[in-house]
Amino acid sequence: MKRVNTKEVKRRSKEMTELFLSYETLSGKVGKTYKVLATEIAKDKKHYVAHNKCYDQILVPMEEGLLGRTFEVKITGSGKFHLNGKILRDSLQAPRTLLPEPLPKGTPSNTNSEWKSVEDGGEIKKEKFPKTKGDPQRMKTVDDQGPAKVVVIAVIVVLIAALYLRISAAMETTIYLEDQQ
Repeated sequence: MKRVNTKEVKRRSKEMTELFLSYETLSGKVGKTYKVLATEIAKDKKHYVAHNKCYDQILVPMEEGLLGRTFEVKITGSGKFHLNGKILRDSLQAPRTLLPEPLPKGTPSNTNSEWKSVEDGGEIKKEKFPKTKGDPQRMKTVDDQGPAKVVVIAVIVVLIAALYLRISAAMETTIYLEDQQ
């Protein structure tokens, strides 16, 4: 294949760039209200990045206590890959998401009440770790996974029973067809 002239390459590249910059896919969401979760600090260090159910990236002003919370925003502007949002103050009165407080640095996760061997001056002993700070009632709802495990087990049992019935029916059909011949 013959090499394309450099001027033609630049012209085509400029035309494609102009086409790409000519539209915004998120501009139709301006003026709408969304429930979002603030998940991280934006690169500009002035905003939090929040996401709605569509996982649109929504920049909201950085304020104390928003990170890790769900709240409502009204979309005020859009960019090529993000939306700008204004926090609706009424939604901030809602209770915090039922997530446990983060563990202190250096504390291993998944340690409900004790962590096995910890060396202390050459002597191995069992040491108690607190779950996390916070309301014990709230922690029960997060740590209690009993019902979820029961549901998973029930679903597995139902699937095994369905598979057994299907295999049994197939075997009966095979036996019936063999008897007919």
